[in-house]
Amino acid sequence: MINIPQISPESLPDTHPYLILDVRESSEYDYVHIPGSLLLPLGELPRRYRELPADRTFLCLCHHGIRSQRGAEFLAGKGFSVANLQGGIDRWSVKKDSSLPRY
Repeated sequence: MINIPQISPESLPDTHPYLILDVRESSEYDYVHIPGSLLLPLGELPRRYRELPADRTFLCLCHHGIRSQRGAEFLAGKGFSVANLQGGIDRWSVKKDSSLPRY
């Protein structure tokens, strides 16, 4: 098992080094997403991860943090620098950006 740093929305400063990678499905992303985030669904990650910039650190997210953990582990295994957003966009919408709708 690969040790993936877990970042809470509460501890994430407004200015941070991460490129936010949303691994949910496009319909979930269309409903609500963090502005500036990049969508790459978990099911597409194994064939499309080479499209990601290798020089960036990614903060992976999904609805609650489970799929994004798997995505972060996959990317870490490919040599990417990654972290996982604890609680996913659901926790983000409560703690970090109350303007986002909850679902």
